[in-house]
Amino acid sequence: METITRKRGFLAAPGAIAGMVSEIGYLGDRRLWTRENAADASIDVPRIRAIVSTFARTVALGEDGLVVLDTAPTGHTILLLDAAESYHREVLRQGSKMPEAVRQLLPRLRDPTFTRVLLITLPEATPVHEAKALQVDLARAGIEPFAWVVNQSLTPLSTRDPVLAARRREEGPYVEEVRRLATRVAILPWMLDAPRGTQRLGALLGRPRVSAPAA
Repeated sequence: METITRKRGFLAAPGAIAGMVSEIGYLGDRRLWTRENAADASIDVPRIRAIVSTFARTVALGEDGLVVLDTAPTGHTILLLDAAESYHREVLRQGSKMPEAVRQLLPRLRDPTFTRVLLITLPEATPVHEAKALQVDLARAGIEPFAWVVNQSLTPLSTRDPVLAARRREEGPYVEEVRRLATRVAILPWMLDAPRGTQRLGALLGRPRVSAPAA
């Protein structure tokens, strides 16, 4: 997991959370997050609590600014959500014994006015289907993505090059699949140079093609 650095109102999440997400991947089995397995001596329950607490404090920074968490649609992310959900049940059981950030973690993630989840994909089979699987897992946690972004797409562009034209046709079904899956879709065109920096990123605001889901 990567986080954007502090700049003009953006708040950086603690760097330690990246290592913690990797540690979640090391634990591997989603069943580890259930209370029934918490008594297993092989499970480091205090460490799990530390991971979720750090995640909760990171999310709570959104009360004072914009926090951007960038993570791949892999099992590590889902395990983190599973941990948050299981820990939330523990919070409800213990009531006021838990810190406010931890108590509010899952409600904040589920609140569309507080958290906006963007699924970023390429117009190709594997990225689209990985993001689709993530959307299903998010729904299981009660979280609905705000929008999908299709990156490096030839769909918005015109080309006479036969190779690029063929690739443009090939990506069409995946772009349509995203439109069926998403509430909102932004299609970013393929560019020669990555739009790095505030000015170039800002220029994209007038360029993406945004659409509603297909009927």
